[in-house]
This record gives sequence, structure tokens and C-alpha cells, in this order.
Amino acid sequence: MDKRSLMRTTLLIASTILAVVFCYFFIDRQLATWLSQHLRSLAVFDYLAKIPELFAVAVPIIYITILIRFSLGRWSLLDRHALLFANVIAITDFMKDFFKFIFGRYWPETWAYNNPSFIKDNMYGFHFFNKGVNFESFPSGHAATLLSGVTVLWLLYPRLKPLYLVLTLGGLLGILGKDYHFLSDVIAGGMLGYLVALYGYSMAFQKEFESSLEGRKRGITNDRYSKF
Repeated sequence: MDKRSLMRTTLLIASTILAVVFCYFFIDRQLATWLSQHLRSLAVFDYLAKIPELFAVAVPIIYITILIRFSLGRWSLLDRHALLFANVIAITDFMKDFFKFIFGRYWPETWAYNNPSFIKDNMYGFHFFNKGVNFESFPSGHAATLLSGVTVLWLLYPRLKPLYLVLTLGGLLGILGKDYHFLSDVIAGGMLGYLVALYGYSMAFQKEFESSLEGRKRGITNDRYSKF
């Protein structure tokens, strides 16, 4: 990426860190408690929270389909787009597991194997470099998957922006409404997915990306990269 894009990425990461720190000290516990008491039992959030899971389920289906089509000598631009979508989500999944190990955060609620949590045990905080189901709240894998998939689709098919906004808002509301994650988990996971998708797209379509940068230098900014 050019210096301008690199600067924007740096500012995004810095802003995310500040937002995470602020939420950790002033919002996460209060919001998690309120959501657990008032919204978690609403069935609508069960359905909304499954939106990111649909993205994840699509990945192996895409790989199998592309493998079959490639073996039959069929390869199109749509296949290239689908492969990018699957790769970005797969890479995001790997990276969020890596960060979960680094940060080792307790969950807001108890979900599996009687895991300690803030709501049930009043256990709150980061325990760095701890592996296991007890320490996998940060960053949110659901948010990371959702934002990585939506960002790629937004870049590939920008005319469907209203649909992507609905999917994003619905999925994030579901994650928070079910109290699956703290707000700071969602912010960090969403930013991780967004950046992986953005860089993955720029590498997959490097020639187009370089052409857009050249056009930007000439004062032409009416391309899909100018927003980022």
C-alpha cells in the first residue's frame, strides 16, 4: 500500500487500541451486566448472532466447489472472487486464534465446560499467553469473521452496500445482545477482520490496486479504493 493507506491503517489501529482500553475500564462490565439482565433472553438475538456463522460455513463449501471446477478446467472471475472471500475468512480465523492466545481474556458469560466468566464468577481481565476455552473472549471471532467477509463483498460488489450494512449491524447486535462478547472484543475483532480483508484484497488484485493508486496521484479518486 502507499504511504497514505499505511498512515490510515496506523491511525485505525491506534484508534482501536484507544477504544479497547476505554471500553475495558468504563463500558465492558456495565454493558455486559445490563445485556445479561435485559436482552440476552430475547430469541431475535439468537438468529442475528448466527449471521457470522453462515459466513464461516460457506468457506469449506467454496473450497470444495472451486476445487471441482478447477479440476474440470473451469475458472472465472466469480471463482476468483469466491476464493478471495474464503481465503480472507480463513486467514482471519487463524489470526484471531493467535491473538486469543496472546491476550487470554475471560468471557462475559459461562458457555462451555463451566468456564469462569464475569457474570457468573466476577472474573474479569486479561491473562496473557494462556490457551484454552477459558481465555478466548478477545478478540471476537464472530465479529472478525463478519467484518472480513462483508468488507470483501463490499469491495467486490459495492452496489450492494445496503445489504452489507444490514448484515453487519444485525450480526454485531446479535453478538452483543447474546452477551457472547464484551464490546471491546467486538471492536477489536471487527477491526482485525476489516484489515485482513482490505490487505487481502489489495494483494489479490495488486495490478488493479496499483492502477488505482496511479489514478489517485493524477487526481482520479472515483474508484473503490479511494474510500480506504
